[in-house]
Amino acid sequence: MRVIARTLLTLALTGCAGASPAESVILTAPVDSLVTLRLGQIVQIAGGPLRIRFEGVTSDSRCPTNVVCVWEGDATVHLRVAAGEGEGSAVELHTSLDPRSHVTAGYRITLEELGPAPQSGAPISQAGYSAGIRVISVP
Repeated sequence: MRVIARTLLTLALTGCAGASPAESVILTAPVDSLVTLRLGQIVQIAGGPLRIRFEGVTSDSRCPTNVVCVWEGDATVHLRVAAGEGEGSAVELHTSLDPRSHVTAGYRITLEELGPAPQSGAPISQAGYSAGIRVISVP
């Protein structure tokens, strides 16, 4: 009886220790489509070696929707971009400032959206963000 109880406890704890669902999701998208990634998600561009992982938002000074601002603000999105095998390189893209796009391995990666829109007095957790990116082929 003790062996069964110990085995069940071990299985339960092992199941809880796995990666979060967002970290294990790998999406496939065609070139020139808008892809929305959550924290930790990876997109593989169909027909090519390019992989992009959304690693987080390193700063967010965008104007909250319920406030009147002089400037729209800016947010910085951190991506990990790999063209082929390997870890890839860190890329930071902005919502308002430059760079808003990055060129690598014959592709242009552009940050088109960052959600959710900020609200005054309501901080956004890293897990709450989603980044809309578009990848196009460049000569």
